[in-house]
Amino acid sequence: MRGALASLLLGLAAAAPAAAQELALAPAAARELRQLCTDDRGRLWGVSLCGPLIVADPATRQVWASDQDPEGRLVRSGEGWSGVMEPDAPIANGAVEWAGVRWIMAVAPLPDDAAERRVLLAREAWRRVQPQLGLAAQPTDAAHLETERGRTLMRLEMRALATALRSRGQARRNAAQDALVLRGARLQEMAGAFAQEAALDRNEGLAAYTGVRLGASDQPEIFAARTLDRYDGHPALARSYAYATGPAYGLLLDDYRRAWRGELGVYAPADLLNSVLAAPVGDRQRLARAAERYGEAAVAAEERARAQAQPSR
Repeated sequence: MRGALASLLLGLAAAAPAAAQELALAPAAARELRQLCTDDRGRLWGVSLCGPLIVADPATRQVWASDQDPEGRLVRSGEGWSGVMEPDAPIANGAVEWAGVRWIMAVAPLPDDAAERRVLLAREAWRRVQPQLGLAAQPTDAAHLETERGRTLMRLEMRALATALRSRGQARRNAAQDALVLRGARLQEMAGAFAQEAALDRNEGLAAYTGVRLGASDQPEIFAARTLDRYDGHPALARSYAYATGPAYGLLLDDYRRAWRGELGVYAPADLLNSVLAAPVGDRQRLARAAERYGEAAVAAEERARAQAQPSR
């Protein structure tokens, strides 16, 4: 009995420092978020992205918050407030209503890399003001991006976007047009793809763009290109592709059509970019050349192998 009690006490003692370690970067994150907001001054979207930050550890449900809550669930802790979220309270990166506050929530552990951390904070700060911008999230399921053909065209589009971000002048324009041609082929070939992707582009895509534009302010285009590289071959493109393509299309629009954020309406950013670049969507020869340029043979072979292995998985 004494041995069991001792083990329990040791476990509890070990859990507290572990939880504290998971939340150790939270005060620094709050300072970084304030600095991001100060630097932006509401210019990007016409509204301030500032708001209360809460960082939550899903394993222990312990939280650190930058602000006090009106319900008194949090207690003062150093630079902020701390407490524990009840079992049914949501813990996820995004905007969360809890204890009478609409929080910018980030899940612990936060990224050690400062740029990655700032990108995360700016992205979730945008989600907090998303309804205010008239861009409320629309539920969708881009199931076509689980198909062999859908994934192949998306991966080729991502490669074209990465090339555009790393290029300048006419080379950038050509690569961006290639991306739009590849996107256009997918939307034409696959029923329901336009509406499904537009909803994701205006939700995850715009959030991710905001994160990169403000959080990776020194080299946002290089950061976005590297993100596209990492997502090439991602196992769940249907749910995650816009985290990579969103920053790319947004940054290209910043170059070609700077007032685009006020012109979204019902469109996806890629649609606005196409209105400027006039890509020859539907041109089969241009599609074939673009697909070959970004490695269609190898990508198609990989996706064919994935599709054949899918039933066994």
